[in-house]
Amino acid sequence: MLKIDQAWQIINDLNEEAHREFYDFWEDADKLENNSQSEKEFSRSQEMKEEASSKQSKLFRILFAQLSSVQKLNILSCAKNDCSLKEQLEDWYGLDFKCINNDQI
Repeated sequence: MLKIDQAWQIINDLNEEAHREFYDFWEDADKLENNSQSEKEFSRSQEMKEEASSKQSKLFRILFAQLSSVQKLNILSCAKNDCSLKEQLEDWYGLDFKCINNDQI
């Protein structure tokens, strides 16, 4: 059985890996936002951030799926007992996380 801090470490590592993969997307969006001189440019920067977030979340889901069944079950069990872990996992995994149950693991 994983301890809560171990579950946190695993999901943090997955998120960091996903973030690194799309770092350039985030950086480009930030540059456009910081240098935007019109509402259109600012809006585009926000769209780019949403796209980067979506891609990052998709990769996080893929990486999470590659964990062993035991790890996934332990992380989900920890998330049931730690609201902040649950909220963070839902945020990084995306809305689909609420649909996960033990039968899908």
